[in-house]
Amino acid sequence: MQMQHNQTNLKAHIRGAYGPGNLGDDVLLEVCINILRNHFPEQTISVGLNKPSKPGYLNKYRCRFTHISAPIKTDFLFYGGGGQFFEFKKKSNNRSAIQKVLEARKQGLSLKDIAKILTNRALRKSNISFQKSAAICLGLGPFENSSSDLIRDKIAPFLRCDYKSVRDNESFLFATGHAQDLKVYTDPTFLVDHWFTSTNKSRAAHGNAVGIILRKWDLNEHGRNAISNTIEAARLLIKAGKKVSFISLYRDYDKEIIESLNEFDWIIWDPQKDSPSGFVEKLSNNFDILVSARAHGVLLPAQAGIPSVVVGIEPKLKNIHDFLPNGTLYCDGNDASDIFKQALSCLERKEELTLKLNEDVRRQRALADSFLEDFDSWINLTIAELR
Repeated sequence: MQMQHNQTNLKAHIRGAYGPGNLGDDVLLEVCINILRNHFPEQTISVGLNKPSKPGYLNKYRCRFTHISAPIKTDFLFYGGGGQFFEFKKKSNNRSAIQKVLEARKQGLSLKDIAKILTNRALRKSNISFQKSAAICLGLGPFENSSSDLIRDKIAPFLRCDYKSVRDNESFLFATGHAQDLKVYTDPTFLVDHWFTSTNKSRAAHGNAVGIILRKWDLNEHGRNAISNTIEAARLLIKAGKKVSFISLYRDYDKEIIESLNEFDWIIWDPQKDSPSGFVEKLSNNFDILVSARAHGVLLPAQAGIPSVVVGIEPKLKNIHDFLPNGTLYCDGNDASDIFKQALSCLERKEELTLKLNEDVRRQRALADSFLEDFDSWINLTIAELR
């Protein structure tokens, strides 16, 4: 993709939950980089990563990769898509701020940066200094513990953004009572030419090949049960003579579940060895349908024409089904036999669902294009303002 940019000295920083390592977040990051390359030279774009020394396939960009917790001074701060503000009743991470900083030190954060972080924390100051900020089609929620006032506090960085956009109606409802000029579009990954480079139009035609996208989940009881039921549904599919493989889109996070199910075949995303486009093409070549407990395990393959059964381990998965209501099937995950039956139905209706899915995807791409036009206009006006 040919990129053009302004020739100012303004700097941009992308903030998100980036590894690399989580395929969905990795694609969101690549989309954001490619959006910003139209406006900023790559060398003036910085990106916060958990492991900045191992950017993997992202090395093809000349951005500056910093630790995700490192103090940053920039002109523009971009919250780069995905779910960044949420709360579950059971918190999965009880580490103190000091423990988090020490862990970050092991991953390359300098002592100077650590000292600055601790100073900022004592002074209740942010680690990121900026002039303008923007939220790129974020997902907000769920908020299982919070009142309206507490939700407002949790999404305060989003509310302070100069440009605010969300990806779905539920996120819009969380913020609409607290924000003005709020826009709802779709998931940024529907800007398909910003990440998906495959030109291969062939699809698997095995007739019985099912990929099961699992994830570790310990945030609530419903999600844990839904994952267990999905595994049981996979066993039922195997008994029914279907070819079943498990898929992990986040090796580090899913390590325990991968090890506990090591008798099965696994396909695992590795950003050090593959690109998102290449990995999704691999799924397209190997599976007729997918059963997914991950949001981007539905969205990314859909753009290669792969229909899915969406397993609702959390509210976000229902929102994902609503993006693609005609080309995906949905179940709440409460019953293994229901997941099994939906997978069989998806296989039987594969051709029909694929046609409907392509129409769903076209509609979402149109929304994504509308977002990009609006967002580019805002950036151009704001750059002119800051010059």
